This record gives sequence, structure tokens and C-alpha cells, in this order.
Amino acid sequence: MHRLTRLAPSAVLIAATALSVAACSSSASTSPGANSSTPTQGGSLTFIQQIEPSCLDPVQLGDMHQATFALQYLDSLVATDADGKVLPWLATSWEISPDGKVYTFRLKEGVKFTDGTPFDAAAVKANFDRIKTTTGSASQYLIYVDKTEVVDANTVEVALSRPFVPFLQQIAQSFVGIQSPTALKRGDDENCQSPVGTGPFIVDSYTPGDQAVLVRNEDYNSAPPTAEHDGPAYVDQVVWRFIPDPTARFSAVKTGQADAADGLTAINEKQAAKDDSLAVQSHDYPGHPEGVMFKTNLAPFDDVRVRQAFKYGADVDAALESIFFGLYERPGVLSPTTTDFDPSSVDAYTHDPDKANALLDEAGWTERTADGYRVKDGESLTVHWLINEGSQLDTYRTFAEQIQATEKEIGIEVVFESAPATDWTAYTKPEYQATYMKYTLNSPDVLRLLWATDAFINTDGLFVDDPDLQKAVSDAAIESDPAKRSELYATAQQRISDQAYGLTLFPESVRILSNTSRVQGIRQEPVLGLVNLQDAWVTK
Repeated sequence: MHRLTRLAPSAVLIAATALSVAACSSSASTSPGANSSTPTQGGSLTFIQQIEPSCLDPVQLGDMHQATFALQYLDSLVATDADGKVLPWLATSWEISPDGKVYTFRLKEGVKFTDGTPFDAAAVKANFDRIKTTTGSASQYLIYVDKTEVVDANTVEVALSRPFVPFLQQIAQSFVGIQSPTALKRGDDENCQSPVGTGPFIVDSYTPGDQAVLVRNEDYNSAPPTAEHDGPAYVDQVVWRFIPDPTARFSAVKTGQADAADGLTAINEKQAAKDDSLAVQSHDYPGHPEGVMFKTNLAPFDDVRVRQAFKYGADVDAALESIFFGLYERPGVLSPTTTDFDPSSVDAYTHDPDKANALLDEAGWTERTADGYRVKDGESLTVHWLINEGSQLDTYRTFAEQIQATEKEIGIEVVFESAPATDWTAYTKPEYQATYMKYTLNSPDVLRLLWATDAFINTDGLFVDDPDLQKAVSDAAIESDPAKRSELYATAQQRISDQAYGLTLFPESVRILSNTSRVQGIRQEPVLGLVNLQDAWVTK
């Protein structure tokens, strides 16, 4: 998704950004190899991305690969720092009406899009109006926007249909970056190939299946407060290549054919730690980690005891160690990098076959087949687990297969099913009792997007219909008091854990490898961890 890897309409249920960032410092790391020096101007930087964006315009669909690329050429109205605080960016200030429904933004003056179009209130309105007509991740962040009005050239007013506290956080994402209204008039197809923003780089060319070339915006004057320097980027150009093979990416950076790459595997990260010329930066996406959601309206997961037994039967820690060599930490209901993350859910279901077996016995699954699977009233205890197709899910499937093996030990048969990543209807089919789930979001409102019955993913209680949970996540979205809001998010996470509505497996992590003899200054956006090259410079 936006990410179910955005379950899209990305958030998009295959491919979403979410939402204690206080934990960011513990999740982000840099291995030995980096060195400090004075930034130098000029040169070309080659960066390799694991997955090619489906389109260079992040409003169309809305997956994290688009968000990463878009951050290089788009600016947003606001930014967020590592503590989740909202900061001015293209908007220099804003006011919120007493009822929480009207946001009035004062805009930065003297900014232009790279096609020469002025950035102003009309440009913001054009972007918000356009996003409201789409079905991608960005549309979910503006879901409560009723209308956007130009007050004057540098003031824009956004009226919501209801109070929505996560609004500022969510429009800080590059999915809602402001694009040139002139360029948007060309149509979606052309904008997909050559979008235009106000950011530090300009999309110069794009060859699908191969690479995109970005050139420096010489007039850049709108860096976010989280940037290391103001003004134009240091490098003249970025050659942004797309290489899905992890071995090829690692080799290219190690040998100097490329300067940096994302999608670093655990085995390559271990190798990089032994090479002083290589550095690794990492940050776990906030939001809902890689996991599986149970359809509690379908047997056998309509029985909480079976759901709890499944979680006790899953040896997640052993899979983390064997697949990621101890480099990844076990998540809870949310990723630990998410604001208002409740750590109590991390160890709530450690591997305990005895507890699992006792729960299944209590639920009446006492008979066994010759293969050891449990039977009740002539029906086998079988779970059909839907996993999206796609090379980026190879690790997920390997992890799931280890869970499958430990579930067999307690008598649960797990059968994997597959469907095209773009087939939304597959998630609604009753023959699948469990489905792949991931949703990246930069606020804990991800809980509402996933679990509220009036949210697009769990519409009409497709997975869960829980009035108590519905109330907690809905109330949190309108609660202006931070302490009370944290309590509501904690209540929601506890409810999801206690009722065993799903199983989180491992965090999706942004892991960037760089050759420090060639490049310095690569940084990660502080909340989502997306690579940002404005402050990077080449050393040779």
C-alpha cells in the first residue's frame, strides 16, 4: 500500500510516509568510513536507486520510490525536524482557526519554479485542487480539505471539513510538494516524465528503465530549515540510475562506478563494515512496518484465541537474526521511529509455542491430521496469506516462509497466495484470511488510515470492526492537546496488540551505501529518512 507498500489508491496497497520521532536518533546510524571535509562545488554525482519510480510525479500513485526522487526537485509548504516539530518552508508562517478547520499560510516571496513560473498562492491552490482529484497517496493527506482559496498573491487559505491535527505533518511529505502549475497543464503523461518544482535540482532527462539526470537549480533559494546550507546544491548534476540487482549496486559503489546507492542488503552491510572507504546510513520508515493483517470477520481469525496463538507461534526474533543478522530491530504495532510509538507492543507476543498450543486447544482445535495440522469439525486450520508480487517483496516472502515453518509446529497450515501488486480487489477477496501490509506515514495517523472503518484501507470493516479502536484513532486525529493525543494513540496500539489484529515482522529501512573517497554530505530527511542530495558534494 502508500505504501500497502503504499496499499495504494500507496499509500496504494502494494507499494505507502507514518507518522517517537524521538527514537529517530537510535534508528539512524552511520558506520565507520565517513570523513569530514570542506564542501566543494561542481562535479557529477551518481546515485543508484533500487526500485525505479512508477512515475516521476509523486501525485500519480504515490510510492516511496517516487517520494525519494521527488525530494530532489520539490519543496513543500512545511518541513518536519527529527522530533516531529513542524517548521516553515515555502510557507513562512501559518495560523489555525480556533475550530481547527481553517489554515491560513503566508508564503515565501521571491521563489520561482524552474520553468520561470512564480511560486504564489495560486500555485498552491492549483496543486491542492489537482491532488483532490487523484486517487494516490497525496489525496489521502488532503482528504478533509474542502477548498483552497487565494487571499492575496502570498497568502492562501485552506478550509477543512473537520479538524484534523495531523494535517501539517502530512503535507510536509514530498507527495504534497508544490509543482509548477504551468507544467501541470501539460497533462499527467508529460508531467510523469519531466515534472517541475522549486527544489535544488531540475529534471533534465529521463530514460525509463535506465536513468534520470538532474541538474543543479542555480537560482535555488528555498532550502528547508533542516538543510545543512542555504542556496544551490553543490554538485552540477546527479545521474540517478535504476538498478534492481543488489549485488550490482553494491559492486558499483565499492568499485567507484557509482557514488552511492540505496537498498543495501544485510549481507552487503556486513561487508561494508569491513571497508573503511564505505559508509552506511540507515533510518527505519515510520508508520506500519512490514507485516500481515488478519481479516477478523473471517474464520479462523474471527476467534481472538486463534489470532493470539498465531502471534505466539511466530518466531519473529529468529527470523530477524537469520535474515538480517541482528541489524534490524523488532517493531511493535508501529515502527519505533513513529511519533507516539508505544514500545509495550514490541515484546507482547514473544515466541511461545506452549501458550499458542493452549490457546488453540481452548478454541477447540484439538484434533490433528497425519501432517500435524489441527482440525475442528472436519475443517483444517488453514490460513491463506496474500502476498503482492514484485521483486521488492522477496525478503518479505523469505521472512514469511520462516513464520510459516514455526506456525506448522503448533498445527496451523499457512498457504501463500499471490496477486499483481496493482490488483486492489485481491485484498477484498474472502478466500484470503491474511494479507500483506505496510504503510509508511510520517505521523501516527497511520493507525486511522489502517484501522478506522471510515478509512479507505479498512472500509466497511474489511479487516476489523472495533468501535473502541475506531473511537481512539478518530479522536486522536482531532485532539489538539499533545498529551491527550499520545494517550489515545497508546490506547489504540494497546487495543490492536491485545486483540491481535495483525502481526508486524520487520521494519522497512532506508539503508544508503556511499563511497566516502568519492562523495560526502549525503543526508537523510529527518522523519522518513529519504535520501537528500542538496548538501552532498563529490571529492573527485
